[in-house]
Amino acid sequence: MSQYGFLTNTDKCISCRSCIMACKDKNDLKPGRKFRRLYACSAGNWDTVSMGNNFNAYKPNNVFSYSLSVSCNHCADPACMRVCPAGAIGKRKDGIVFIDRERCIGCENCASSCPYNAPSLDKSAKKMEKCDFCRELLAVGEKPACVAACSMNAIEYGALEILKLKYPGAVQQAAPLGGPEKTNPSLLIVPHRKYTSGMEVLQTNLPEEVQPYER
Repeated sequence: MSQYGFLTNTDKCISCRSCIMACKDKNDLKPGRKFRRLYACSAGNWDTVSMGNNFNAYKPNNVFSYSLSVSCNHCADPACMRVCPAGAIGKRKDGIVFIDRERCIGCENCASSCPYNAPSLDKSAKKMEKCDFCRELLAVGEKPACVAACSMNAIEYGALEILKLKYPGAVQQAAPLGGPEKTNPSLLIVPHRKYTSGMEVLQTNLPEEVQPYER
């Protein structure tokens, strides 16, 4: 069976956070917890312009910003599954990685091993949780909550080989995320139209206290 994954189009995302809030509502997550994160990024160069008298000014050169929405990447080689001492993390034939709450012992090994900070501890239940691709919605023919909530169609899902054919310019990873070598994430990213390979990217994690509609 095909490996399922997400595709995020950074050229369409408007940072509205609808995907985050839909996910929080669907999973009944308390304030401060989320299964999907939004990274604010900027790229481009600032050219130094001499103004005389040992004074320099800086002129923007192809500077732009974009947002990147990321959840669990349902990796082909999930680090979380390798380190779970209870065998509570499984991977379905379609590639969806999930946590069995009955077997989870809340040790947080999965969280410390994940390059994408996907697993999160439910402190009241002492169980680890994360995005499970809304597998119960998929089972009845519905879209994952984050995909359904995105008014800009910036998040898509499906078999990776089909997404690759639909978006030939998509890459498996993009700044600010690291390379795919560690876990082979099932994530495709359509880069911002102004992005060029090798361009330096600055990342800012949006603080919890300034995110609107956070409950």
